[in-house]
Order: sequence, then C-alpha cells, then structure tokens
Amino acid sequence: MKQLILSCIFVLGFFFLPILVSGADAQENYLFSISGEIDGLMPNDTLSFWKTTLPYKGEEGEVAFNVIVSEPNKFFYSGEQPHTQCYSMIYKPVSGESQASSRQALMIIVEEGDYHLKGETDFIYYSAISGGLYDDPSLKEIVHMEDSLEIIRTRYRKIVDEARKKGDMEKAKEYVDKFNRFHSNHQESYALLQRKTKELVANNPSSTWVIVEYLQKVSYAAPEEMKSVLLNMDQEAQNSYYGQIFRREVEAIERLAPGNEAPLFSVTTTDGKRITSDDTRGKYLLLYHWGLCPGSISVDKRVTVFYEKYKDHLSVVGITDNMETICELNKNVGEDDEVLGMKLKPVLENMLAHPWPEVESTGDNHKIIEDFAFAGLPYFVFISPDGKIISRDFRKAFDKAQEVMKSEFDD
Repeated sequence: MKQLILSCIFVLGFFFLPILVSGADAQENYLFSISGEIDGLMPNDTLSFWKTTLPYKGEEGEVAFNVIVSEPNKFFYSGEQPHTQCYSMIYKPVSGESQASSRQALMIIVEEGDYHLKGETDFIYYSAISGGLYDDPSLKEIVHMEDSLEIIRTRYRKIVDEARKKGDMEKAKEYVDKFNRFHSNHQESYALLQRKTKELVANNPSSTWVIVEYLQKVSYAAPEEMKSVLLNMDQEAQNSYYGQIFRREVEAIERLAPGNEAPLFSVTTTDGKRITSDDTRGKYLLLYHWGLCPGSISVDKRVTVFYEKYKDHLSVVGITDNMETICELNKNVGEDDEVLGMKLKPVLENMLAHPWPEVESTGDNHKIIEDFAFAGLPYFVFISPDGKIISRDFRKAFDKAQEVMKSEFDD
C-alpha cells in the first residue's frame, strides 16, 4: 500500500516529512473493531487514528479517535463510522520519543468488521494487518513486500541517528546517502512490486483497495489511465464513498489534459506583488512546484539554467511551502554536508535566489495547488503563450518544456 507521504529528503541533522490527513462527511453507520498485539506497547501509550482525506491536498488533520493502551503489548478499540474510512495511525509513547521511521504513520482501510495489527513498537508503522480486505492473499503479499523494503530503509535511518550520537559523521553521511538513494538502489524489487500491484488491480478492479490506491495517484497519472480504472469498476464500487470521490477527481483531471485551457490564477508573490494568468500571456509559462525533496534538489539548478537561457520567451512561477524551512536550514547546514552526492549549501542558496517570482502556497495562494492538482515535488505545468496546457507532470513536463523551447528558439 502506497503511503500518503510525499517525497521527503533526509539530510544530516534534519528530517522533513509533511503532515498528513483530514476528515470526511457522514452517510451511514458501520460497526468495526481494531485490535493489536504490538510488542513494546506500554500502559498509557497512545495510538492516535486520524481520518485520511483522499486524494491528499495538504489540509490540516482531524483525529477520529485515540486509543489509550491499558495493558502491555495489546490494544483494542470498537466503534462505528459513517462509511468505509482510511485512517492513519500515529504512535505516541508515554515516555520518550517514537523510533525513527521512513513512514510517518500506518495507513489502514477500515470497512465494516474486525481488524488486527501484529508487530513491534520499533517498526509499528509496518505492522501486519489482518481482517477485511487485508485477508486477500494477493494484497497480503504486496503489503508484506512493501513493508519489508521500508523496514530496511528505516534501519538506515536508525543507523544514522546512532552514528550521530556517537559522533561518527562519516558513517552518518554514508547512511544518509543510502536512505535518500534507497528507491533507485532497489529498482528490481520495486519493479516486481509494481507488477504484482498491476495484477491485483486487473483481477480485482472494484475492490476498495484499488480505489484507494488510485486515489493516491489520480492527480499525476495519465487521465486516460484513470478513466479506464473508473470504467472497469462495477456500479457498486463507483457508487461507494471513495468511488464517488474518485469519479469527481477523474473528471477534474480530465480538464487538465494537454490541449485544454489552463485554469486562471491570481497569486501574491513573496515580495507582495500580485501575478495573474493574464500577466503571463504572450510567453510560454512554466509553473514549478518545488521544495525539500530529492527531485527538487537534483533538478533545481537545471531549471534556473533553463530559465536564464529562454527568459525572453519564457516566464516561470515558483510555488513552494518550504521557504522558511529552507532559510533556516541554509543557516545551519555545514559547508561539507551532501545529499545525493551534491553539496547541499549551494543547492539551498540557489533555491533562495531563484530569478523568477516565488509564491508560498498558503492562504489564498493555496488555490493554485488545487486548481492545477500538483501531485508532489517537483511538479511542472508547461503552458503555451495562448494559455493552453502543453504538459503537466513530474520531470516529464520539464523535459517537454526543454524540448519545445529548443525546437522553437535554438538555431
């Protein structure tokens, strides 16, 4: 199960993860229970279950219920809910801090019925789930494969913390790099996981898990792929709580397909100026949604070079919610600290000196995130001089922008 955690970057002394989730509206009531055998749970530990909004759009979280542990290694909760609900479970030990993890929460889809978690507190967000849809053998295999990979990645994080405490900065840097490169270093395993997931989707197109899986990627997947997923669901699945949300999201994404008119926007920049879509007409426009993630760090300088080369024919608007964090990190990061084999400080300084207008995605500015359905970081929308969407994607849209500008303006 893919998590609702956007790409994160782990640098020496800093670990950034976005906040998760929020609530949903009621329709009818279903009874459910969640119990667990978690080695290491202590009386008065708290398991906090947050409602998860899908697709995630950066809203504030809402706690659905808290479970206060009453006896060691066990917990139990029973309740009712208006519809099938995704929860993100967050562990809060009564003493000390929770263990470092590559995840921020355990995500569980709860329909009517009984669910059980089994694991240990050191890796509580990778606990095995049984009950309901999790009893399907194919899904159980997929969840186990992903959890096994993420446990290895979490061990790297723990090694970094231990090395830092001992002052072994060389070892800490080694495992910071392993943590950040984990997905690229385990491509075969993730390719197998992807094949298994596609098989499950093909064999169970109407399952709640499939709907939730695709709701997490609907904002960045190809519209035609998402339309196909929707049409392959039976009517009951389409009419379900998450099925109706999925249909609305697919319809919204179809409006952002290449060739369609780009949404109008009006935003306030970090220096207090107002920019509208009308101000960018007549030039190509690249919307660049960036932040503290491996992808942004690796591509940021290239975007700057691209803008400087074509700025007579190109406007760029940067959108981020990380400005304050980046300023603080830039003050504290060491000259020799590296990420992905790159010196981090020059990257941060380049981010803080972008030569285009910068927009913080807070307050009224957040509407541009919703209207263009930015799916993560870094994300690009490339728009023609007459306001038509040319490409909207992660790195592929930036590649398309380079291709178009080179073809049109290079000798």
